[in-house]
Amino acid sequence: MKSISLLLRVLAIVGAIVAVVGWVATKDKVKEANSKLDAAKKEMVAAQKQAADFEVKHQNAQSKSARFESDLADAKSRVKSGNTALSVAKRETTAARSELKEAQNELKALEAQNTKLKEEIIATKTEVPDSNPEQVREYEEKIADLGDEIDKLKDRLAKASAASATAAIASPDVIATTTVSTPSTGSSADAVTSRPVVRLASSGQKASILKADTDNGMIIISRGQKQGLQREMEFGIAKGFSTPVRVKVARTAPDYSVAYILPGEGNGSLEEGDEITLIQ
Repeated sequence: MKSISLLLRVLAIVGAIVAVVGWVATKDKVKEANSKLDAAKKEMVAAQKQAADFEVKHQNAQSKSARFESDLADAKSRVKSGNTALSVAKRETTAARSELKEAQNELKALEAQNTKLKEEIIATKTEVPDSNPEQVREYEEKIADLGDEIDKLKDRLAKASAASATAAIASPDVIATTTVSTPSTGSSADAVTSRPVVRLASSGQKASILKADTDNGMIIISRGQKQGLQREMEFGIAKGFSTPVRVKVARTAPDYSVAYILPGEGNGSLEEGDEITLIQ
């Protein structure tokens, strides 16, 4: 009986020990689970922050892409306006030059006729002293009329010359053009003011193509006013081992520029995302 009682006590003690060990193990597991839960919460917060940052970057990228599209559309519109203005100016110049040439020919003919009449009057007065005064007066009236016509024609000639010069010079902000290469026509006109070519301060600037519209010969590059680029600047674009393509800047922003591919340059297979080098 005593053995059974002793055995039961031993079992009770062992059970208590097992219970304590189990409680300690469970407590450690709960602590570990709480730690994992805290870590998971931190990861979730970080993931949410990354998602928010990505959304902001995505919106910024969309905004920049929309701005690039707007810049390209504006450039295309300016090209179209430049072409239209150039065509009008050419027609006006041709018409003015035709008018000028016609006036010059008429003036030359009238001056020749005037000279001939004067010679006839002199001949009449010197060779036939007793000639009819009415005939002399008639000649003199013709000369006077011719003189009036010549004066009017000279005035017309001056106006035609001025019109021709004006049409040829036209408005420097609209007609002074630079041509850009396009696959369909070979070249098109952009309404930009004609100025001396501006060169890069130094070669070797690295950049990338942010947007490419090679059908219209236009690209947007990741270099702008902050990097020293300015309107009318002309330089080459080197892409890998491809033949460099020369371009001219039409518009600049702080961190990018819209440029036109110059005539006869092709497009060098330029595409959005290309890494390029700016050269002299």
